[in-house]
Amino acid sequence: MSVIIPTYNRKALVQQAIDSVLSQTYPNYEILVVDDGSRDGTREALVSRYGNRISYHWQENQGESVARNVGISMAQGEYVGFLDDDDVYLPRMLQVAIDFLDHTPDVGMLSVQSLMITESGEILDNVVVDRDTDGLVDAEELLLKTVVLPSNSIVRRATLETSGVFDTSVRYGEDGDLNRRIFACTRIYYLAEPLVALRASDNKQSGHILDPDKAWHRYSDLKVTLSKIDNHPLFQAQMPRLWAQVKARFALNLLAHDDVQRGEALLSEVCELDSSDWFFTNIMRDLVLPYIEAIDDERGIEDATRYADCIFRIVASSNAFDPKWKRALLGEFHFKRFFRQASRQDWSGMRYSYVRAIAYDPTCIKNRGMHSFYVRSFLPRR
Repeated sequence: MSVIIPTYNRKALVQQAIDSVLSQTYPNYEILVVDDGSRDGTREALVSRYGNRISYHWQENQGESVARNVGISMAQGEYVGFLDDDDVYLPRMLQVAIDFLDHTPDVGMLSVQSLMITESGEILDNVVVDRDTDGLVDAEELLLKTVVLPSNSIVRRATLETSGVFDTSVRYGEDGDLNRRIFACTRIYYLAEPLVALRASDNKQSGHILDPDKAWHRYSDLKVTLSKIDNHPLFQAQMPRLWAQVKARFALNLLAHDDVQRGEALLSEVCELDSSDWFFTNIMRDLVLPYIEAIDDERGIEDATRYADCIFRIVASSNAFDPKWKRALLGEFHFKRFFRQASRQDWSGMRYSYVRAIAYDPTCIKNRGMHSFYVRSFLPRR
């Protein structure tokens, strides 16, 4: 068994990842750490602490895909795991995965349920994957849901020899690209037992979401990788929705930077692709809501409100839109905003969000925590 850990300037976190492998109940593994050009003392820290318990390789910064491919070329094991340097294996991960794959030769890749770990290292009970039953992964789950991730999966080395390795010409979406190629040549199975913990960042994500350069490169790379499967019979039924997600994400970034002409044209295309409740859940709630929150975080409520109005103006003219979605989305936005402000003790802002949340979604008033915070905001401070 080979565990490949690419890392870059995460001296402390990568040690947690390595320690989680060393704590496995399964003893027969190798740890391959590929350092993609760290300048923070990672080399000295790892060599001093672990010695020959790991194989350490340093390279000039070339990107995660190159680092993972270097690890694959070094790997000696029958099975390969790609553990991100900020994630950890739970103690039974390798034992359970290898036992399953040893007894299920027709499965080329295994993915497992994951928990969340905070930046401070606390493992939470929150599950990451929205699936609670064992079974084969289907095309819809692979393309449209977060079921198969690098850190929660173990793949046969022989499968990688058939599917190929990571495409180093793309920077964004390289994991999904490889997973789609693996799916096309073998079966992927999912176990609902939590065996991995994925890092949940406490940092603000607004800058990352709103970055126009990252949005453009992500969109360009995804167009390249998705073009590989556009006509593949295994994926035909899901391609319209997948393209809708890709186009919507880029359109939302364009609109966030006042490129209304291109953003509106692209988002209008998305509205034509799907006209179901899926559109609300996967486009409006999963993509639009985080953008409204990011703009609120970065620029304030007035800009966030203008942005939301712009989005609703575009989608409201399509058959994909149900008017009730606007109230549901804005109710959820102000509800979540209320609790963020409560944690910061922003009493006046919190009261505004309280009123707006109930105005859009009257059921919010039944939330005891929300009502309690609101009443408390009027009490004298000690």
